[in-house]
Amino acid sequence: MTLLAFGYRYQRYSCQLLARMFLIVFLVSGDGAAAGEYSPPGLYDMDFYNLDNGMSVVLKPRKGARTVAFRIRVDVGQLDYACGRQETPHFLEHLLFTGTRRHSESELEEAVKQHGGSWNAFTSSEDTVYEMDIYSEYWTFGINALYEIFSESLLSNDDVETTRDIIIREAGGAPSAAEQWLRRNGIVQNALTNTIQDLLPGSNLLCTESESAEDITREDIINAYERYYVPGNMMLIAIGDFNPEKMRDVIKSTFGLLPARTEPESPRQHPSDPVVGDVVSSALDPVISGEATVGLAFRSIGHTSPDFYIMQVLEEYLSTHIYNAIRIDEGLAYSPGSQQYSLENYGVFLINADVDLDNMDAVLDLMHDEINKLVTDPPDDEEIMQTKRKLLLAMVQGHESNSDLADYYVDASDELLLNGKLDDREARIESVTPDDVHRVASLYLAPGRTVVYQEAPTITFDQLYTGLVMLILGGVVVIILVIKRHVAGYQG
Repeated sequence: MTLLAFGYRYQRYSCQLLARMFLIVFLVSGDGAAAGEYSPPGLYDMDFYNLDNGMSVVLKPRKGARTVAFRIRVDVGQLDYACGRQETPHFLEHLLFTGTRRHSESELEEAVKQHGGSWNAFTSSEDTVYEMDIYSEYWTFGINALYEIFSESLLSNDDVETTRDIIIREAGGAPSAAEQWLRRNGIVQNALTNTIQDLLPGSNLLCTESESAEDITREDIINAYERYYVPGNMMLIAIGDFNPEKMRDVIKSTFGLLPARTEPESPRQHPSDPVVGDVVSSALDPVISGEATVGLAFRSIGHTSPDFYIMQVLEEYLSTHIYNAIRIDEGLAYSPGSQQYSLENYGVFLINADVDLDNMDAVLDLMHDEINKLVTDPPDDEEIMQTKRKLLLAMVQGHESNSDLADYYVDASDELLLNGKLDDREARIESVTPDDVHRVASLYLAPGRTVVYQEAPTITFDQLYTGLVMLILGGVVVIILVIKRHVAGYQG
């Protein structure tokens, strides 16, 4: 699973939201005829086609491992729902595993295990993905089991209520009225959440209140299924040890039978112009700590932007320089760096560091210095060459198993649907020049586009300890005075 898996409980944990929910995909525009020096062999050699009902299919026969990895990607995620209803696609995802007309949930689970398989699913900001990895001899069972849950799941009232309880427990319990009031009024909210809201105003990426499954009805779930679970809004991916002709026939005789229906129009909200220039602080989050987090944040680009891969090089280059300037040279933070998080059409670029409270301003100054260098002049050519090489070498280590490749193609689904093929990511990264990095930094990381955020504790440990000591001393003094009064009264 990629960073895509990122990211499902973002309403309560905004940092986890960014770490897990935003999709960073390594696909680019180009010929894409064959894998290069740094790509897994045969990466681009797959069969991509559509069934008559509009469902997209990716097939990649692959020897060497006695497994087949299936993925079904449905183009619906939390961003397709307004705040207060964003658990709907996740609710539906869970329900599809709760039993069909022919088999109970436990029967399905046991049958998958008996055939050497495992299955799971996740819902992210922009899609829902169903996964099955199975022993290759039984791949026909695997695809039939997936088809069964997609076409014959009961979605019964009893299953809805059971699943509702599971989802609420997953979230750590239903949010209380007091918790919702505090969030609604921004009383307990960290600086990063406030920053994202400033950078992406009008987006439903971060909701004011915690999301819950409490008020989602069975009718809501059925409407989601009928609207989004249509063949033209789905992609089936199969990677591994199988006969491609037989796989085509089995897919046609299962998922090919799903009736074609009108594809949904996306209701996703694109954020308006960002609010920049302010210093954003946390509110009672954290309440008590011994250190702070500081950072610079910028409205950035989505992974379909032509500048996306330049931004990837910029991220790696800047992360190295931030680390060297703040940790190596000055010893002011443990793990400073930069991160680029991208949805399809927009994203966020962050530079952050953990710091002692006394060093917040000094660290922010060093961050500004590194940004200003990039905005003022192109970086050194040799350093950009080294940065690109690090990115390219990292590609060699990924996508070794059938499951890894299946996840890769899930991440590549937007590129496949737009261009009908995978393109040469290496060529685009290798083509990035220092002037490109300078241009992109000037466009997206310019001083006038910055939000500074500071997550400082409401009470430091030193203040807490001092307060406790004063409280104890005060209590001792009171006790002494009371004892003296009682002694004086007894003597009198």
